Amino acid sequence: LDGRTYTAARVVRRGKNPQNATTKEARLECGADVLAADPKTLTAEVERLLGLDFAQFNKTVVLPQGRFADFLHDTSASRAKLLSDVLGLGVYARVGQAARERAKSLADRAATLESTLDVGPDVSEEHLAELRARVVAIDDAVAAVDAAAPGLEALVEQRRAATAEADGVEQQLDALAAIEMPAGVEELDAQLQVAADALTASDQAATAAGEAVAAAEDAAGQHRTVAECEQLLELHRRHAVATEQHEAAEAALAERNGALTAAVAQADAARAAVEGRRAVVEEQQAAVAAAADALAELGERGVLEAARNDHLRLAELEPQQDIATQAAAAATETAAVAAAAAQSAMAAVQEAERLEPAVALAARLHEGDTCPVCQQVVPQLPAERSHGHEEIEALRAALQVAEQQRIAAERAERKAETALVELRTEHRQVTERLAGQPDLPTVTARLDQFAERSAAVEAARAAEREAKAALGELERSETTQQALAGEADAREALAAAQAVLETQRTAVEASEQALVDVPPTAELEAEHETATRLAEELSAARQA
Repeated sequence: LDGRTYTAARVVRRGKNPQNATTKEARLECGADVLAADPKTLTAEVERLLGLDFAQFNKTVVLPQGRFADFLHDTSASRAKLLSDVLGLGVYARVGQAARERAKSLADRAATLESTLDVGPDVSEEHLAELRARVVAIDDAVAAVDAAAPGLEALVEQRRAATAEADGVEQQLDALAAIEMPAGVEELDAQLQVAADALTASDQAATAAGEAVAAAEDAAGQHRTVAECEQLLELHRRHAVATEQHEAAEAALAERNGALTAAVAQADAARAAVEGRRAVVEEQQAAVAAAADALAELGERGVLEAARNDHLRLAELEPQQDIATQAAAAATETAAVAAAAAQSAMAAVQEAERLEPAVALAARLHEGDTCPVCQQVVPQLPAERSHGHEEIEALRAALQVAEQQRIAAERAERKAETALVELRTEHRQVTERLAGQPDLPTVTARLDQFAERSAAVEAARAAEREAKAALGELERSETTQQALAGEADAREALAAAQAVLETQRTAVEASEQALVDVPPTAELEAEHETATRLAEELSAARQA
């Protein structure tokens, strides 16, 4: 049946009487599906597949065999039902019922759509594409704001950290401001002054020693006594001690100068480091403040831009909804027309197929012959039917075209309804987003203010950059002049120091030259011993 094979298998169960036969359960071929598992459902399933009950099946089998009595003796209702089941005429009733139900459903749907939507102007495809592009741009802007928010929050956190660090640096600056000079500098100055005084005293002692030596030499030229020799030796010792003190004082002075220079350099380096750190902190604070301002402005500007785009989109959605409503109504009407055309084409094909056997039978009849169906004499041949095989094929082709048109119309209807639903959803979302937002003129005015402020800030930044560049040039010029002036002062101080050193060197050389003429210490000691011995001999002679 319809290219498929159906099998009715019987299963004999084991009975209580041992004499009853037993068989195993019958197996289905090819693993087929079981449609009925008992005789009652089997009968119903067979009637469903054939479309005939047992009596109708017998009649349809008997008719071709020439047994028409049962068929002729049946009531007209039974014959009509039999012919309807045999020829498959019930499909027309089902198709008509389905068409009526669908027409009622579409009519209700069209009435619902017409009650909720208004009629509006047309919107071109270019306009729709532009609106979709704007929606994409809005989504991109929202994504950009969401992406920029974590970085701006990080900048705010850096601002907090920089502020805390700036407080620590300010405390360090306060502590360093109280330090004017290292603690050991004054002590070093005092020690240096003591060393200078000692050096002056040693110079004075050396001068006095030189004068004394000169006087001693003058006296020694006439006569040298023991007292004069002892005085001369004492002068030599004092000169040696003064020389050692002079050298020690010079060494201490050099050491104190080096320590003082290192302390001053360390203080300058610390002060420069503090100033540099302060500048860095100020720059960080300025950057964080600018970032915070940019974050606040970016957030407000993003909200205003989104509101402006929503206002514009809302103004565009209203006429689009009207157009979509008209398109949905037109698509529904087209689908109904296509469905009616397909139904008419199907009815024509089925009518042609139903009449095709009768036409073939009428072609073999002659006037006066007995009709093989009703066993009546044919007094006159029926009118010739024009439904040939070619016409049936043409009707079938037309039915196929009508079905394709119906499917296309239904697809267009679904597409139009989907577009209408999307527009309504978007309209509702935009309306919800605009709740509590200012109107379009207010939003536009505030955005214009933001644009003017941004232009002014950019101009101020450009002026600041130019001012910084000019200040850098000026500072470089002042630094060069100060360096030249410092170099001149250093050269003058160096010349003065060299003059003082030369004077001291001349004095030392003169003192050394004066000491050259003094007899060596060994000779003085020898003379002292001789004088002592002579004094002892003189004393002994006097006692004697």
